[in-house]
Amino acid sequence: PPYGAGYRHVSFSMCKSVTSMAVGLAMEEGLLSLDEKLVDIFPEYTGLFTKKAMKEVTVKHLLTMTAGVKFDEVDRKSTRLFTIFPTLSCSDVSFAPGTDFTYNSLNTYMLAAIVTRRAGCSMLAYLKSRLFRPLGIHNITWDCCPKGIERGGWGMKLSLQDMVKLGELYLNDGAILRDGKRIQLLSRAWIAFIGIIVGALLAAAV
Repeated sequence: PPYGAGYRHVSFSMCKSVTSMAVGLAMEEGLLSLDEKLVDIFPEYTGLFTKKAMKEVTVKHLLTMTAGVKFDEVDRKSTRLFTIFPTLSCSDVSFAPGTDFTYNSLNTYMLAAIVTRRAGCSMLAYLKSRLFRPLGIHNITWDCCPKGIERGGWGMKLSLQDMVKLGELYLNDGAILRDGKRIQLLSRAWIAFIGIIVGALLAAAV
């Protein structure tokens, strides 16, 4: 005690992988694509002060953390940082999108905002109906920014048993077995794509 089987732990950056699952589901449903630009998804928040490099940031750049948007990981609890909208209009970039890699939690927050925009509901609600309930994950929460958007890169709380279910989903190529039948929750193509990303990130780290 108190760390029993049902105790919900803070997942920290593990939940970045869960946000990527939401992106994969949204892509499979035709709600967005890898090559879509952030400024096209949120056109109302761009303007004269939007940096030229920011206008080139795509969903793929956010997934691979190659967007180049500046963000202070140490000061990430500051509520003033947690809104995508000032980021679009005036944020600086460290490098041209797609030319380098920097671990940056703001990338994943932007992805959560994109899923929320395209799905028409919170990312948590979107995942509950398509992923969490089929996996038997019910006791889960996700911290949100003042705009009501899930943090994306952290803030998700769930039990260790439920974390294992998510890990097994990847190991089983995105499928679960129910009543002897295989049910594909995430497409095999998406699982393969994530594997390529992880391999590239590991290579970059070395």
